[in-house]
Amino acid sequence: MQDTLGSNISIFLRGLMFIIVTLTILCFISLPLTGTVFAGVLPLVVSSSFLSRTMRAIQRVVQKEKAAMNTIAEESFSNIRTVKAFSNESSEIVKFRAGNQVVYRQGRKKAICQSLLSLVSQALLYGAMAAVIYVATLLYQKDTITIGEISAYIFYLSLLLFNFQIVVWVVGNVASIVGASDKIVELM
Repeated sequence: MQDTLGSNISIFLRGLMFIIVTLTILCFISLPLTGTVFAGVLPLVVSSSFLSRTMRAIQRVVQKEKAAMNTIAEESFSNIRTVKAFSNESSEIVKFRAGNQVVYRQGRKKAICQSLLSLVSQALLYGAMAAVIYVATLLYQKDTITIGEISAYIFYLSLLLFNFQIVVWVVGNVASIVGASDKIVELM
């Protein structure tokens, strides 16, 4: 957990610093275009925070069920003679299978949330980029921005979008790690 959090936090901080610097540069190039970017990014922040909380809750359930499955397996293996003496193997298998099904369903929910987070972030970020191109076209027609400024803006915007995707990915990973560690913190 320490290694995963350590690497994710360093990636998150690097991405966040890059985003701040890039947004500053984008504001200097064109404030109306930067406003267009923010219009696309704000829904992303809201949706990613909601989906991160959902993934954290799902991971908490997964960890709880894995612990229950681990207990069933440990008890069955440590008391194998008793289990065999009473022909109770099928009962233990049923208990383990029930926990395994819960973990599978929750894992599927988590994968769907992670996919949805990725889909929403991609759609909103590239939608913001398309809106920027449209607004830049309008600004160019009014002679308030040059082709060079538009090119520079789109270059920095593509770097910004790449780092946003990295930050969203890290937020998803950290939400899973925090959800998994909730039980450990609760026990401590």
